[in-house]
Amino acid sequence: MKKKILVTLLTGGLILLASCNKSDYDLEKMIPEEFHKIVYLKTYGKQELNLLVTGKKNVFNYSVLKGGVMPELTATADLKVMTQKELDEKYSNLENVKYKLITEEAYTISNTHFDFTSEENYKEFNISFDPQIVADDSEDDPDAVWVLPLYLSSDTDSVNANKNNIFLQVTDIVRPLVGFKTTALEYHEESLGSPLQSISLPVPVVLNVENTGWNIDCSFATNADYVKSYNETHGTSFQLLESGYSFDESLTLSQTTPEASINVKVDIKDLGPGDYLLPIEIVETSIFGIQNGKNIYPLAIRIMGYIQNRDKWEAKASSDSKGAEMEGDYQGGAEHAIDGNVNTFWNSRWKNPIPNPPHYLWFDTKRETLFTHIRIVPRDVFKNEMSGKFYVSDSDVAISSDDSSWKEVGSFTMLDTPITQIFGIVPTKGRQIMIKVESSTDGNKTACFAEVYAYGM
Repeated sequence: MKKKILVTLLTGGLILLASCNKSDYDLEKMIPEEFHKIVYLKTYGKQELNLLVTGKKNVFNYSVLKGGVMPELTATADLKVMTQKELDEKYSNLENVKYKLITEEAYTISNTHFDFTSEENYKEFNISFDPQIVADDSEDDPDAVWVLPLYLSSDTDSVNANKNNIFLQVTDIVRPLVGFKTTALEYHEESLGSPLQSISLPVPVVLNVENTGWNIDCSFATNADYVKSYNETHGTSFQLLESGYSFDESLTLSQTTPEASINVKVDIKDLGPGDYLLPIEIVETSIFGIQNGKNIYPLAIRIMGYIQNRDKWEAKASSDSKGAEMEGDYQGGAEHAIDGNVNTFWNSRWKNPIPNPPHYLWFDTKRETLFTHIRIVPRDVFKNEMSGKFYVSDSDVAISSDDSSWKEVGSFTMLDTPITQIFGIVPTKGRQIMIKVESSTDGNKTACFAEVYAYGM
């Protein structure tokens, strides 16, 4: 008997007939044969397929249903996989998508032939995937969209043409990975001489997928090399916290504890002023891997020195915006960066001729100090982003931009915000401070600060 595909639905009239008090014989005679029994897929159309690489097969369950006006009849159906040629003709070429069949080695279908007895109205089957094979194929051809398109057919019975196919598309391949819940750097700030003796905090560790029953042992250690790389990448001046700390060196993630924390304690009573970094790394897990970018928690501690008195400071700049040629009483001189008034400011020259960066701002503090931090208050109106470097000199000669007499001690990036910003520098003894603005997002590439402070001992 030729294969028959159902292409129309029962009309309201047929439904009415089925509901009338007719015999089975009458129904059989009055309703076309193709409506007597109909097979179809319970789940059909495009379906997202998310695979989890755990070393075990991923199993998905589906059903074939039998319906029609005479469901007590027997029926037969077969489940088939499209060929690559069929896939290209029906999907790839029409959608302009590079669909590729999941390799046969990557899946197993539990049953592809279904014989329905008169009492049966559904048959179950499952598809078992090996995610590792699919993941390897995806890495070999990352431009491809990997799919398993199946369709239902029958040589003897009607198949619902609207529910006869299922298009399984791999949308995500996830590997369970362990990582810190957050790796964002957050300063724990205290002032020199604070009565606080220590800092204690929990650092959460999580699995990036639902824990369905695994016990994952994790171990931790300090990564001293991380400090140098972090400073180079972010322009910071952290010192490695070498002693006076402790943390849990192991923990276990489980189904009942999907999130656990290591407890970290740092003694700060003997720390001198400066910025310190304690990089805690996940070094080993009993199963699964470690999530890249979530493997190191950077615990940052900032000990602020004493704010320095600026009464005797002398300020000078490579250019400023004041004087009659700058349209009168324009408060843009270097001295306004240390006058204690946030409503005044230093601004590099903004009128022709306009100098390009770098712009220099110097301070002679008149005494030797161990400098540890620079605090900058942005100009309220022009909060343009600026970046550059800090320098310290122990010379008592006239301030200048001669780099040979200056020691680079740190860098900075001023964000577009009115909030005061503090920058740690390499603790350095000296008398003079220089700020070199190397870039500015201002349209004229000018630079400006409302106030500049220094901290140290």
